[in-house]
Amino acid sequence: MDFFDHQEQARKRTSLLLVYFVIAVGLIILSVYAVISAFIVAGGDGPAHLRPVFFEPERFFAVAIGVVFVILLGTLYQLSALGGGGAAVARMLGGEPVQPNTTDPTERKLLNVVEEMAIAAGTPVPEVYLLGKERSINAFAAGTTPANAVVGVTRGTMELLTRDELQGVIAHEFSHILNGDMRLNIRLIGILHGILLISMIGYFTMRMAPWGGSSRSRSSSDRNSGGAAVAMLAIGAALWLIGYIGVVFGRLIKSAVSRQREYLADASAVQFTRNPDGLAGALKKIGGLSVGARLRAQSAEEASHLFFGNALKPSMFNAMATHPPIQERIKRIDPAWDGEFPEVRLDSSMGYHKTYGQEPAAEGGPGQARRPPMAAAMAGLTGAVLANQVGAPQQEHIAYASKLIQEIPGTLREMAREPEQARALILGLLLDPVAELRERQLQTLRAHAETGTLQALEAAGAAMDQLKPQHRLPLADMAIPALRRLSNQQYERFRANVDRLILADEEIDLFEYALQRMLLRHLDAHFGRFRPSRIRHYTMDAVRTETAVVLSTLAQVGSRDENAAQRAFIAAAHLTELSDLELMPRSMIGLDRLNLALNELAAGAASVKRTLIEACSTCVLVDGKITIQESELLRAIADFLGCPMPPVLAEES
Repeated sequence: MDFFDHQEQARKRTSLLLVYFVIAVGLIILSVYAVISAFIVAGGDGPAHLRPVFFEPERFFAVAIGVVFVILLGTLYQLSALGGGGAAVARMLGGEPVQPNTTDPTERKLLNVVEEMAIAAGTPVPEVYLLGKERSINAFAAGTTPANAVVGVTRGTMELLTRDELQGVIAHEFSHILNGDMRLNIRLIGILHGILLISMIGYFTMRMAPWGGSSRSRSSSDRNSGGAAVAMLAIGAALWLIGYIGVVFGRLIKSAVSRQREYLADASAVQFTRNPDGLAGALKKIGGLSVGARLRAQSAEEASHLFFGNALKPSMFNAMATHPPIQERIKRIDPAWDGEFPEVRLDSSMGYHKTYGQEPAAEGGPGQARRPPMAAAMAGLTGAVLANQVGAPQQEHIAYASKLIQEIPGTLREMAREPEQARALILGLLLDPVAELRERQLQTLRAHAETGTLQALEAAGAAMDQLKPQHRLPLADMAIPALRRLSNQQYERFRANVDRLILADEEIDLFEYALQRMLLRHLDAHFGRFRPSRIRHYTMDAVRTETAVVLSTLAQVGSRDENAAQRAFIAAAHLTELSDLELMPRSMIGLDRLNLALNELAAGAASVKRTLIEACSTCVLVDGKITIQESELLRAIADFLGCPMPPVLAEES
């Protein structure tokens, strides 16, 4: 199953979740109605024909409306609380952000692994949260989109795992980011909270039951008060029980949508890293650790389905487990496993006694591999191959990403990890190499940028001159976590300065466009300025004009020769199966029009996006090479469509 199939399956699972939710709400309505009606009927007196009956439509609808209101209120409240994305979930679990510029060796190792994975996968680098009080080995990915995703790990994960094992766990979590699992996971948290609210109302009803009078003498009103207390206590207990049954049903829902995804995420992680020993080693350490993957956080129950391992105590009801048995997961990865877990012990303090495979790997990790020659990299590369790589990075992409990061000057890597300097770094990437235009841009910055930003930009001058074209977008990706730490006011000022620099030379080149669209799109989502498009287009015919704009732009960018551009366009248009598509002349295309077309195409279904990515990739591959400019534009288009594309090996130019 590829990225686009995963997206479609995620959409179907959301529909299935809605069905489960409706069933659960229906059962709760019937149960609450039965309890209330039973008390009304039991308490009725007088002539038989005047006594209340068990079923009355008006009463049923009143109960139904009340139950639905309470559950929806609880669900919407929780979804609103988690609307900020993965950071809200991480804080709910007691997580603290790991500072991008940390000098702690174990934290630095963790951040380096996450950076490599993100660049290899073609996603913005997520924030990393540490559950510092959790001694177990566990991790999670949370968010509503890759733009607001975070990766969280327990202290045990960070300190007990080798680099290869940590990489396997992080690759597992990235598969959840890439495959559309995160949004479903957050919806599950909201739904379970709404169902739990019924139980909470029952609990408070029991607590508030009025008791009056004394044990020796009771007036009639005292006895009535006591009867009311008994009734409230009984109704409260019944609601608490019904709510708990709803929670049990909710756990079954979590199990139904979660367990198979864990197997898929394990398989994706092994495919990503090509190192089954890393992921299997992490799972074996969970089995050999006394606390395993269990969490102490109060919210662990609500978020148990998010985690790498089972965060709850073993249950006698395996049907409700959110994760498959760890032995089965290991056997699928390592069929030769002998069934023995290694000994992994904790110190009496928060520290760890490391007893198994703790020799740290070289920080370069898989990135020590050399970049393949261009001829070898292009061999067998087709539009279909690039489309299949979307959301499915390979070990070669990790190696390539690691190599890119190592090639970037250390000064610039450090700048990318500090908010003030990260702003200067991005602005520096936008400075024009032509001296006259560059000076015009600098004059604009002197009028609008902060003093600290200008000083950092000046200090980075020599290092910026060493930067190769293929390093620019990865460096911008690395700066995203630091830029997310800006205040709203700082971000607005930074965003305005980016626009000013791009417009200072009175034209937008392809790199400026790619950087502006990718960087600001993800940051806009974080700062609440952008929301993902809803699916509106299910066929290519619905986006005929927009497709022509995108393919014409790519064809004209790829070649100044009109005949070559025509060949590239025809090859790409053939894949769309749209008849009568025509190459637009250069005078009719431009980055503004491309932007409008991509905004509309972003609302396409997964099948539409797959066809577009394959057609766009075919367009740039017709001449047998991909330039830096073409690869940057191709990745920007894929990113705009919400399709994370791993790095394309590009010919330096």
